[in-house]
Amino acid sequence: MVVVVSFVICTILVPRFTMKRQLDDYKNKFYFKLHQRTVRMVEDDFSLAKDIALWKKMVTRRWDNIDIVSTCMPQSTKPIFKVGEEYDYEVLLELNKLLPEEQDASTQAGSESAEGDIK
Repeated sequence: MVVVVSFVICTILVPRFTMKRQLDDYKNKFYFKLHQRTVRMVEDDFSLAKDIALWKKMVTRRWDNIDIVSTCMPQSTKPIFKVGEEYDYEVLLELNKLLPEEQDASTQAGSESAEGDIK
């Protein structure tokens, strides 16, 4: 009986929880993706990296010119918002010199820390 249990543990549990598997997962989830992005960034004399840097500089210069004109969230029958659920809302922005295709918007909800961060 002890031999059977030990064999079952070695064949079922050990392959799923080894350091090699953890390292393989980490390589697949992070290192390989980062390497692929690095290759894309350096192609064509770093053209992608230059484009991203230029876009960030342009958005930073124009950021203070973006205004929230209005917001509208339909009344929900649920008084509490839950993480992972989707809610419809509308936000009207005055982008000024920022083009619509140069922006993306998202909403975060939570309590505010003393430093002004959303928890």
